Amino acid sequence: MAAVYPGTLAVICLLYFPGYTVICAFFPGKDDLGRMERLLLSLAFSVIIVSLTGFLLNFTPWGVRLLPCLISISTFIIAMSLLAIYRRHKLPPQDQYAPFLELEIRSLPQLPVLDKIMVSVIVMGVLVATVSCLYCIAFSKPGERYTEFYILGENGLADSYPRELEAGKEEKLIAGIVNHEQRKITYHMTVRMQNIVKSTEGPIILKHGEKWKETVKISTNYPHEKLKVEFLLFRDQESKPYRTLHLWVTVHKKTVGGGR
Repeated sequence: MAAVYPGTLAVICLLYFPGYTVICAFFPGKDDLGRMERLLLSLAFSVIIVSLTGFLLNFTPWGVRLLPCLISISTFIIAMSLLAIYRRHKLPPQDQYAPFLELEIRSLPQLPVLDKIMVSVIVMGVLVATVSCLYCIAFSKPGERYTEFYILGENGLADSYPRELEAGKEEKLIAGIVNHEQRKITYHMTVRMQNIVKSTEGPIILKHGEKWKETVKISTNYPHEKLKVEFLLFRDQESKPYRTLHLWVTVHKKTVGGGR
């Protein structure tokens, strides 16, 4: 007999019980809602809660993965269950809602046509949404972790890089770093020309979501037909560059009077 993965059963249960506990907590009386209303609202609220949980987890270091989702929703169910028990016991025993397994079948043909259509649409919508949520939780990957590293021209545009330099004269660029690594990172940036380090920026300590943008100056005293200007970004204590950018520039001789 094939073994059943415990997480599969847990996910199926969690797609109903979050909404059920919410309904029990806010409608503890047996006359507050009918059985069909409780069922449909429980399913609908479960879809909303599971979707919202996944959305919020996407902005955490844990990401949208099965285990964090199960832990978060389980905690929510426990909290709502305790609230439901508290509110239920505040009512007289005869007014308390008590779930039972005996089914009282209401024949759909007895319902008006509009009610039949509404019930069918709600049930189908909840089923589709539930399957979609189950698929997303079970197969989604953790949020992508990366560092955004860019160089812009002095006016802040990507197409305004200097293509020509004058020997001995500084040109300004804008360097930017955005941390999307889901944790705090210490960066260092090095500017290098022809394998010679010209300047270093850092330490630049950024938390997840934080940005750094500063003006960087480049210059050289010697003419060069095709000079490679490299921007190397290092992460934490790593010796190998984490990100690299480069520009090709032509360096002209310094003109008399400092003009070109």
